[in-house]
Amino acid sequence: MKTILSIAATATLGLLTACGGGGDSGQNPFVRPTESFNALAAWKNLLAADRHVVLNGTATSDAGTQQATVDLTLAPGNPVQAIFPPDGVSYKRAVVTSTINITGYQPAGGASENFYDRDFKFVGSRDTDVSGTPVTCTQSTSKSLPPTAVKIDEADQSGPLHTSDDLPDCAKKVVNGTTTTRWSLEYKAGITYFCTRSINTNLKDPPTVITETDCVQVAPDGALGSLVQVTLTLPDDAGHILTIDVHN
Repeated sequence: MKTILSIAATATLGLLTACGGGGDSGQNPFVRPTESFNALAAWKNLLAADRHVVLNGTATSDAGTQQATVDLTLAPGNPVQAIFPPDGVSYKRAVVTSTINITGYQPAGGASENFYDRDFKFVGSRDTDVSGTPVTCTQSTSKSLPPTAVKIDEADQSGPLHTSDDLPDCAKKVVNGTTTTRWSLEYKAGITYFCTRSINTNLKDPPTVITETDCVQVAPDGALGSLVQVTLTLPDDAGHILTIDVHN
């Protein structure tokens, strides 16, 4: 049975699990919404409550297409304080657990403790692979917040969230990769989504690259709706590049 390589709960995987309620905008799929969207409120709402979602779809590579299921849980939400190992400082923390099941593959996933400062800027994460891989960390080297008023009447919009170093032993002595994450507001088939997209690149030769895009339905005031989409691209142990595309 094949194995997914380098899978870890990234800083956003599972945070985009909607808590119900909220709403959408621009229900006509051919007319973009004219309202301003509070992207900052959407970002904060991702950490606001315990939630759980199961997403279904496919995993596709040059070897074929398989059924895929992603099970995500965020608990507890805001505000729980915990010590971030690389700097020994206490921050807000949200714990994400994820399990990825693909036909013909060993289950993958893990747990990620994601740390945020008082302004909800991302500090870093401590990650454990479901297979028992030793704990690793990421630590932000730059961090930003989305704006409170974003117009997408003419085109989708995006901006930076954070760039982080990957720390294999949760110390600041060794860096073995980087992760860059951006936010976006995207209009798809009559629904507006708040999304984050992360690109993780390690320092191997050639490097292993993992990309992840997480999107949740959002209303102009930043309230989250019920629709969630996750796309994850990563390698397996047979050299295939998998694109996992799941939704509810």
